[in-house]
Amino acid sequence: MKSLIKKIKPALARDSWLVALDRDGTLVPIVEDPAEARVPDSVRHTVMDLAAEPGVWVAVVSARGLPGLMADFDPSRIILAGSYGLEISFPDGARFVHPVASKAVPYLKAVKQEIQRLLPAETGVILEDHGVSLCLHWHRVPPGKRPLVHDVASRLQQAFPEVWFKSMPTSYEVQPPVKWDKAQALSEIEARLGMDSTNTAYVYAGDSESDEVVFQWVNGRGGVSIRVGAPASSDAFIRLPAPADLEVLVRDLLALRLSR
Repeated sequence: MKSLIKKIKPALARDSWLVALDRDGTLVPIVEDPAEARVPDSVRHTVMDLAAEPGVWVAVVSARGLPGLMADFDPSRIILAGSYGLEISFPDGARFVHPVASKAVPYLKAVKQEIQRLLPAETGVILEDHGVSLCLHWHRVPPGKRPLVHDVASRLQQAFPEVWFKSMPTSYEVQPPVKWDKAQALSEIEARLGMDSTNTAYVYAGDSESDEVVFQWVNGRGGVSIRVGAPASSDAFIRLPAPADLEVLVRDLLALRLSR
């Protein structure tokens, strides 16, 4: 990993750093039950230690909701961006919520009630409430019952045009009707912090297709983009096999910052 730090060190030779990290699949391995995907203490401490360094901002940007991220990390020390950054908390107590997301909350609550009514727990689905979004996981549903899940999602999309159902490989994400991604979330963070892109080193690590737009955003600023999981193709500058390797890299980033 030392050779990797040497490789990216020129991109980090700036006064300020913005280090943004995805959660699931990046800081934490993907597991069958999302509730079991807990942030290890060693990861939490390393991330927090990096955020404590002067001139360093650390953000966790996740599909998970903001309340869950606040249970993982101290919100008074790092930036937390939930639901792809539709909701962001800053260490000084400031909060950003996309106005479209705020308006969608009553409809999301109604959709949640309908999912719970039409797809009870014994179906095998897992329903996560992220506040300004929902995630309906169907990977544990027996194959014979999966058509019911897809039918319910289709019917609810027609019944609730005020929200969007996004089909994912093993789930449906129910989101406010706005085009928004993690790169736009980082742009919001950048603007709120008044960052000078010519004097800021950007680092972003993610593991999925939804992170590719952020890799492009970071690359455009001369930063360091990292894809965890080594896919066949990616715009990321660096590939790492697993979250454990990212933890080592974050420790090395901390050591590099301490050595300045």
